[in-house]
Amino acid sequence: MGQLLIVIDGFLDETALCERFLKHGRKLPYGVAYKDSSLDDPDHRCFQVREVSSGRLRYEWIAKWSDLVEFGVIPVAGSLTIGRSCGTIRSQKSLLNNSSRSCDL
Repeated sequence: MGQLLIVIDGFLDETALCERFLKHGRKLPYGVAYKDSSLDDPDHRCFQVREVSSGRLRYEWIAKWSDLVEFGVIPVAGSLTIGRSCGTIRSQKSLLNNSSRSCDL
């Protein structure tokens, strides 16, 4: 599994954006995966979840759209990753002080 990203798109030219998308698709390089997205219609923004196999690839993909979209990118960890981290922390605490607290997310 690669790095998950929340990508916030601010549309600079919606008409040109739609035309390019319909003609060329998402233009994702190999190693960048589309997971999901939601639109905030009143503010003309799109919130996307992407997975990238390397940080370099997100810049390659953004460069293909930066003339039509203003991007904000936030690296995030998925709940399974966080849950595993909590399990590791819980195991370490248990060994150190015999704690039985859990980390339910």
